[in-house]
Amino acid sequence: MSLRDKMLAVIDDVNGSVAEREELVEMIAIALLTRKNLFVLGEPGQAKSYAINLFRQHITGARQFERLLSKQSDEEQLFGRVDLSSLIPGSIPDSALENDDVYQNLRFDLNCAVDGLGQRKNVPETFAMLGKAADKLETYKKVVAAFQSDETEKVFNDQFGGYFIKAGWDQDLLADK
Repeated sequence: MSLRDKMLAVIDDVNGSVAEREELVEMIAIALLTRKNLFVLGEPGQAKSYAINLFRQHITGARQFERLLSKQSDEEQLFGRVDLSSLIPGSIPDSALENDDVYQNLRFDLNCAVDGLGQRKNVPETFAMLGKAADKLETYKKVVAAFQSDETEKVFNDQFGGYFIKAGWDQDLLADK
């Protein structure tokens, strides 16, 4: 049996199970054959999901992304939460640093400095120490962001014609001198 015959058999079977949805079933088949996405819009209760699911049952290994939308649906529900720091050049999303021990230690140091601020606010070195802790954290984030960037590797290889090696970051490099 050829692909054409198989597809026509599936179309006939699905059309026999849903009433007056021939155009939708045909669009599903076209989207499948052309490997394009299909966006189906219509009033509730028109058997859109039913026709798609029935068609999909005939295809071995078929995958489907389905999201029912309403007037109250927003981008976050559809695509998930956007981490704005990932959109800013030279920055790195906090999620990329969650398992980074050095970053967590620097963050802990900064939090300790902030927590102790009330007790030591009259000591002149307190704000300098707080500033240093914040600077260390920001410097580390910038370095990690640079190492995460494919652009860094490209610029290096273009400029020096060599191999860019991503190396680890040693917290001792941030130590006070």
